[in-house]
Amino acid sequence: MYRAVFDKASCAVIDINCLRNGTQVTYQGEEKGKSFSFRETTEGVMTVTGAAVCEQSKVCSDPKGRKDRMRRLFED
Repeated sequence: MYRAVFDKASCAVIDINCLRNGTQVTYQGEEKGKSFSFRETTEGVMTVTGAAVCEQSKVCSDPKGRKDRMRRLFED
């Protein structure tokens, strides 16, 4: 899982103003356990999370391998 936190005003890519307080939007991917979520965690602060289950022991045990895999999964 990777997470980013940023100022809500800096996000011009998606219309996040439609999110009410306490609302989280999550997109499920086709790969097992893949999800992408965004939510306003506190007034004016957005949290974005990308997560995916890793069952490939060789990739999962290597931090660089995990990071590269997450980049590939979420590059689009």
